[in-house]
Amino acid sequence: MATDPPLPAADPGLDTQLLDIFGPSFQLQPFQHAAFDRSRHSCAKAAVTAPKSKDTTTSTAPTTHSSASSTSKPGSAPAAADDLYCRACKKKFNNAATMQNHVKSAKHIANAKKAGQKAQAPANASAKAPSKPPPKPSPFAPKEPASTAPVAASKVAQKDELEAKLASIKGEPLDAYLALAHDYYHTHHAPLSVAKTLIAACDTHPQLAMRPRRLLARLFCLYDLPMAHNAYLDLIQHAFAWPASEINALAETANITSVSGMQDKCRLLSSRAWDFALIQEAAAAFAQPVALEVTGSKVPQATLIALVLYHIVLAHCPSPCQPIDAACVCQTTGTGLTAVYRHIGMPHAAMDVQLLLLHHQAKKASAESLHKIVLVPLATWLVLCLEKDDLVRMQHANDVIALTNGDEFLEIKVALKISEYRRSMGSLWEAMQAMEELKLQWQVQGSKTLVHDDHVKQQALAERLHHCLDRK
Repeated sequence: MATDPPLPAADPGLDTQLLDIFGPSFQLQPFQHAAFDRSRHSCAKAAVTAPKSKDTTTSTAPTTHSSASSTSKPGSAPAAADDLYCRACKKKFNNAATMQNHVKSAKHIANAKKAGQKAQAPANASAKAPSKPPPKPSPFAPKEPASTAPVAASKVAQKDELEAKLASIKGEPLDAYLALAHDYYHTHHAPLSVAKTLIAACDTHPQLAMRPRRLLARLFCLYDLPMAHNAYLDLIQHAFAWPASEINALAETANITSVSGMQDKCRLLSSRAWDFALIQEAAAAFAQPVALEVTGSKVPQATLIALVLYHIVLAHCPSPCQPIDAACVCQTTGTGLTAVYRHIGMPHAAMDVQLLLLHHQAKKASAESLHKIVLVPLATWLVLCLEKDDLVRMQHANDVIALTNGDEFLEIKVALKISEYRRSMGSLWEAMQAMEELKLQWQVQGSKTLVHDDHVKQQALAERLHHCLDRK
């Protein structure tokens, strides 16, 4: 791994229960950077050097924009809540930098003078009035630089305490280091000490370093995404022997290769043991808003790496994989992959991913779950194809329809009839007859329809189908 940007020595506002890097609940999702970003809450910082893998080469992650230093200068203490409220102007600010700019403005200076004059007026109104203490200076008036001695002393004490604790567990099993890191994270909210403890664990137990290095990657996710990207690429290289250069090479053409083409390329990657959760977690770390800012026609490399990692999981996902529910590996991976494709302006690729998932699920779904898991989403997908005039993709659905006997269900049958009419392969009369039959069968209990006893959904679907029928 490379050198890490500064980590905060303390982060009192860190919600260690919600963002528990040590627990299984730490599951990143695409486009949720704001939910776990702590880079704006950094206080006193110091540089940390992350451990390098002893049996692999250094991985290089794509350079993306980080907001770690966007709100405060390195070495600055966090602003107190009172210091972010200007009494003279009666305004509250979000951070110290904005507050400092406001204090220098002409409007603030004028208001501060007025406030000072009003405070002194009662004392000068009458000579008989009892003397009053001078007004308190404005907290926003220029101050002498605060002494950094207490902060420096605190840093030294914290460093000495950490070194003493690490010395006391030197040579102990890995669990002792993880317990100390857990205590610094949950009890002291000290990310810098957590990182140093985990790095010491990696150095002391290099053969067991996967766990502490993964915790480091999660910690970096909270404070600096580019460093997290480096950490995850290094983890993937260590776990699967896939060098970062190979992942980057696949990513170069990820946005100009078809979904099936990417699946074929990713199937060429092999591994003795698969850790799909690790690859999914790494993909989600790359698929964040900071990395997903598409400029012009160029998609950031981090975004393309997210596509590659999701494709790797989908290409090697066990078929059938169990259980078939929202937590299924294929399903969660497909959801993430679809979200990234849509974000970078490739909705047709997102639709291909959905069809690929439906094909996987059609092979493994039981007769009881087939209706909910495959057929209802398939009908929605077919209507979406009609709305987009994507009649070619509708033909790609034939395999799924054949596996599920989907054409027995009237919603799918109507969509296919409309598709034939729009491709001049069927008549308008047949399509309209199918529509009328569908409306009648919705009123019959036990009929071969997918939308049962839900008049709102039935009406919405009928309107969409009629619209597709009238567009030719």
